[in-house]
Amino acid sequence: MSKTGDVPLSVALSGGGHRASLFALGALLYLVDSGGNRNVDSMVSVSGGSITNAYIAQECDFHSVDIKQFDNVASKLLRIIVERGVLFSTWQTGVYIFLLAILGLYLLVETLFDWPANLPWYALILGGVLLFILLSARGILLSWLLSRQLFRREGRVTRLRDLSTSVEHVFCATDLGSGTPFYASTAQGAKLVSAAGSVNGESFRLHVAVRASAAFPGGFPPKRLPRRRYGLGWESRISGIGREFSAIYGPRKTPSRQRVWLSKAARAFVPHALFLSDGGVWNNLATDWVMRARSDHPKPRFLLVVDASAPLASVLLDLLNLPGAAEVAALRRATAILYLNTVDPRIQVLEAQAADALRHSADSGQKRGTGEDADNWILPVVMRITEGRGEILKRYRRIFGDAGREMPEPLIPGNRGYEIVDQVWRRFWDEHRRFRRPNQPGAKWLSSGVGTTLGRIDATTAVLLVAHGYINAMTALHIYCGYPFGPLKGFERFRQLLTDSERDDSPGFVDPDSDVL
Repeated sequence: MSKTGDVPLSVALSGGGHRASLFALGALLYLVDSGGNRNVDSMVSVSGGSITNAYIAQECDFHSVDIKQFDNVASKLLRIIVERGVLFSTWQTGVYIFLLAILGLYLLVETLFDWPANLPWYALILGGVLLFILLSARGILLSWLLSRQLFRREGRVTRLRDLSTSVEHVFCATDLGSGTPFYASTAQGAKLVSAAGSVNGESFRLHVAVRASAAFPGGFPPKRLPRRRYGLGWESRISGIGREFSAIYGPRKTPSRQRVWLSKAARAFVPHALFLSDGGVWNNLATDWVMRARSDHPKPRFLLVVDASAPLASVLLDLLNLPGAAEVAALRRATAILYLNTVDPRIQVLEAQAADALRHSADSGQKRGTGEDADNWILPVVMRITEGRGEILKRYRRIFGDAGREMPEPLIPGNRGYEIVDQVWRRFWDEHRRFRRPNQPGAKWLSSGVGTTLGRIDATTAVLLVAHGYINAMTALHIYCGYPFGPLKGFERFRQLLTDSERDDSPGFVDPDSDVL
């Protein structure tokens, strides 16, 4: 299949709403088409990527699924996103938004003009409390929608123990209390891993793992996870209070008031629950599980990083001039900047690590690594939604140059491999221009023009996102790992996922050694 034999492959799926879900789906379609799914032993995800990760874990064993079976799984997920999405898939969402808007507007008018009912002050306070309760119910609504639309089989809610798959699926969130990552993993029968320890997670519901992973700050409240219910301990206290605190300051037979107070303070710092927010708060690339948390994971390995993070474009911030609205606009912009800073610095580190792995490796046909590093390397393969053919090849040339390695054939203009890469990407952008609406921007449309949303995405955009992920993965894995690369048969390969037409079980590309140029 590839020059890399049976070298294990981990996949990290970034956040980015349904934009990330579809871009990741395209990358996974390529892995199945090329046979690379047989090398995948772990799939880690954040936010929108967790929707794809969890749905695939529920519907198939990614390690052994064939092309036709996976096409059926991909078709179901694609149709849900195109036809309904998640957030606005039922009338209950419309009713919720209507009640929220009516109550908020009524309280505003009543407060400013004492009209229409001239309510007493305590009634306005009660109305404000009700409004905050409704706002807090956003998380409950999201959990219910995820369960209803995606993560239910035969009328029963899917739990981690139901995911009988040889691939380890991991869903990342951020524990706001300790400021550390939280993982829900299908390994070892299912487990929950955080700063509070590692416990059995067989009964943990799949839609709760995705809801926690996708709890974007400001959009959805954090998911509360009671500590006792899940048997979570706490290995280190918060605010620098260590385990020896009670032993040093705890009450004796005749405790002083100060010692008793300090002992109570120590207990107060141990949280009764974990509050889980979007995994992108910690790392929107979802790479920590493989790079750090899984120190016991077998090495060497490839790590495919599927980055669907939107770029930080310059925007008009007129709202910052309006009192009240300024705080909301500033918070939203600040959050976007913080998310970007979980991505770009890590991309630079991953590129440096890729250059280092290449620097210490032998030729692609031999065992990678020499000496002490022979069995201890991870080669990150980064694919970004913000990049087209030119940006991808430019970045890969820089990495290989830093490694002091000879450029692979697809990176050298004039060679047959480069012509094939060029032909595939030209065809993709021809299709992009043909289906894109006239008022939509150009090459950066798929990254900056498609918002971070859990609502529905129109069919044309969805197909292009899947195709972009497919071609991007094919380019990256071919250059780094020797996976198959060839001109696509046509974009019907992706459009058929939205139709009932019969799909064949052959790959969506043809052998580059065939007479296609």
